Amino acid sequence: MLSSKLTDLLKSFSSKDFKKFIQFVESPFFNRNPRLVTLAKLLRKAAPDFEDKMLEKEAVFAAMYGKEVPFNEQQVYDHISFLMRLLEDFLAYLEYEEDTVGQKRYLLKSLTDRSLKDHFKRTARKVDNFQGRRNIRDDSFYFDNYLIAKEANRFYSKQYKRGFDDSLIGIVENLDIFYLVSKLKYSCDMLNRKNILNVAYESQMMPEVQQYLQENPEYLKIPSINIYYQIYMMLVESENEVHYQNLVSLLDEHSETLKKEEALGLYGYAQNYCTKQINNGNTRYLKEIFRLYKDLLKKELLMFEGIFDHRVYKNIVTVALRLNQFEWTHDFIESYRAHITPTFRDTAYNFNMATYFYEQQKYHEALQALQKASLEDVFYHLSAKSMLLKIYYEMEEDDALESLIDSFKVYLKRNKYVSKYHYETHRNLLKFVRRANKLRQTHWMMSEEKYTESIKKLNTEIEATSNLTNISWLKAKVRELERSSVR
Repeated sequence: MLSSKLTDLLKSFSSKDFKKFIQFVESPFFNRNPRLVTLAKLLRKAAPDFEDKMLEKEAVFAAMYGKEVPFNEQQVYDHISFLMRLLEDFLAYLEYEEDTVGQKRYLLKSLTDRSLKDHFKRTARKVDNFQGRRNIRDDSFYFDNYLIAKEANRFYSKQYKRGFDDSLIGIVENLDIFYLVSKLKYSCDMLNRKNILNVAYESQMMPEVQQYLQENPEYLKIPSINIYYQIYMMLVESENEVHYQNLVSLLDEHSETLKKEEALGLYGYAQNYCTKQINNGNTRYLKEIFRLYKDLLKKELLMFEGIFDHRVYKNIVTVALRLNQFEWTHDFIESYRAHITPTFRDTAYNFNMATYFYEQQKYHEALQALQKASLEDVFYHLSAKSMLLKIYYEMEEDDALESLIDSFKVYLKRNKYVSKYHYETHRNLLKFVRRANKLRQTHWMMSEEKYTESIKKLNTEIEATSNLTNISWLKAKVRELERSSVR
């Protein structure tokens, strides 16, 4: 069989890609070796598995040279190598073909090199008009403007004239904006990963960037800068809800200026903020995040090439069930199951069905669904163990509950991918569940005064704990203890 490197690349091809690749190889501008055309067409016939006998080295050689020519293995290897280079050139060409601005920029460079003044000016006007009509105003937009202005300045410098040239202004202004957007963008990403995963990131110069923006507020009039600035401040000052409110307002107003992938990521920051607020007991964010999710589903912003992210799938189910939207949730779980990435499809479906059953107090059905879910992923593991903890508590399976608490503690301590935040929130949950269960077990042996005092102390400590998951459920269990009889 042929090189796995070659076939691995070709396995990613659609039928349209293959058709264009054959045209590419057939073009004498890119290739003048007819045997490479034969090899490319042979590979197309063997797609998508590339396991056909026609791809055995002897068969490939015969197809390229004819059966009368003695077999030469090295010639096969050489042609595979030549075709691999063509394939890489083709992939690069596909990207170039999609980069309209990049094409115009290279044209401007060529016109400058050839000293074609009139052609340059005419093309430059077209490029400026094209950029002015672009709806997407992300970091790449300003970087493109910077490179275009840079080429215009190179053209002007070749004219050997002294005087005012606004291309220099364009270079500096667009470079500044590109830097600010990119700096904020990736600093937000670093902060977010630092909060979720147990990894060390440090973004240099951010205090200076913050101060600069505060002293030069005109930059915050640029949506892409202000959006990421609000996200950064929201991550740094999570207790200040103004940053979140500003972010949502900006996204509502300027979402059309964002690419689909980036828009979803920015909404994701807002949704993560809502989730954290909900976990800390601020339940008024439930209806808001549910509305955001329904809007995103309606706008089809959550689907990419037919694939639905399993983490978003889980988050939507969690929020909908907290609002008792059972019928809607069941329809959603079933409707989007087939769109989940195959790697997580069964785990995501079974875990969310377990959640669906649990919220309706169908604990046996929930346990059955959990047993079908693979829990290799750290976040599914944490969520599943937390649900199992609550099920054992609800079913009063005391021995199973104690055993689970001990094993859960060990998992939290030993797993290096559990972030500090998740470690603390789950350790606190385990601590309070154990104390609540102990009170439930021993309340009949306690005086009414001591029992009431113990519940009050437990409740006070829960209220004082900022990093705590499943806080609403825990508070509900404490209220049940308060209502229970001492004797």
